Amino acid sequence: MTLKDEPRTGRPFDFDDNLLKAVLEQNPRQSKRCLAERLITSQSTVIRHLEKLEKAIKLGVWVLHNLK
Repeated sequence: MTLKDEPRTGRPFDFDDNLLKAVLEQNPRQSKRCLAERLITSQSTVIRHLEKLEKAIKLGVWVLHNLK
């Protein structure tokens, strides 16, 4: 038996917020499902990072969520 790390399923790769921003700039009318498919991740990951980036969907377009 060795202590070497073996490839396994589990914690996903680090998510790149800049890639999400770039994909949204290309087409801000994409659904969460489409974003998840393009970024090869789950919808819950996309939702979590959209919230982190303070994005909200307004009239079918992802925009900054401004509460002021």
